[in-house]
Amino acid sequence: MKKAMLKTLMAVLVGCFMLVAPLHAANKEIKLNLWSAWVPDTFSTDPFMHMFKDMVNEQGKAVNLNVRFVGGPEVFKAFDGIEALRAGVIDAAYTAAVYHASVVPEARAMMLSQLTPMEERKTGAYDLMNKFHEKKAGIHFLFRLGLQPYFNFYMNVELDKVDFKGLKLRSTPAYDAIIKHLNGAIIRTQMSEVYTALERGVIQGYGFPTLGIADHKLEEVTKYVWGPAFYASPTGIFINLAKWNAMSEEQRNVLTEIGKKMEVESTRMFADYVKKDRDLLKKSGVKIYKLSPAKEKKLLEITHEAGWKMVMDKAPAVAALKPLMSK
Repeated sequence: MKKAMLKTLMAVLVGCFMLVAPLHAANKEIKLNLWSAWVPDTFSTDPFMHMFKDMVNEQGKAVNLNVRFVGGPEVFKAFDGIEALRAGVIDAAYTAAVYHASVVPEARAMMLSQLTPMEERKTGAYDLMNKFHEKKAGIHFLFRLGLQPYFNFYMNVELDKVDFKGLKLRSTPAYDAIIKHLNGAIIRTQMSEVYTALERGVIQGYGFPTLGIADHKLEEVTKYVWGPAFYASPTGIFINLAKWNAMSEEQRNVLTEIGKKMEVESTRMFADYVKKDRDLLKKSGVKIYKLSPAKEKKLLEITHEAGWKMVMDKAPAVAALKPLMSK
């Protein structure tokens, strides 16, 4: 009788221990090697990449999950990161979806969204975008930052019309369709060469995100922020799919919830960052060149139409995303 009671007591104690045992005891340790498409300690990486890393290393303790930053473009150039990620050379990438559009052409649609990342999860846009990434590239799309509108044109000439005829503008694929539509000439240069190209008049302007030209000292040679901002940031975290699948459900849940929080926090923080950046530019002598409401509306319509046409020409399947990303 006593032996039976002892066994019962032991079983109860073991059961209680299992209930209160930390989750990480049941999770195999997962270490994520994180790479960034940008140089550390510029606006493009700070604070958001560091915020993500810190959140994972804090909240991941409970499920045996941690992340280590392995470097930026000195390790892999921005456009080469996708192959390193697919091959598992790195486990996670903080990068812009446009950098891997050669593999996932539908990824360009992230820029064209008129919704917040939180709204995209509700409409199904997030799920569909993730399916494109998992099927075509073998990577899991964790989240994108809620930075929008996120792109601008910067000019060294006064321009009171929505027409770039006669202008040479430094461009990337993010701006090509707009510049072509507005009759401008596209110039390709490395970002490090833009300063000199502006100084020498080789280009009269360039497209760049709404934040961060001071990281390249371009406020010294730029006269105007021209026109309204447009498009959304396609920047976020992408994870090697094999690594994602190797995680426990608890570990994946932690990353998913962190991704959702990053979307909310980045959306909340964006307005303050824009204000600080604009104050800095004004002190440096850069002027905000505003168009009339009618011309602003025209420019935004052109950016939207030209952007979707470009993406649909390259990836017809992306048409399914448009209603899920439009107001």
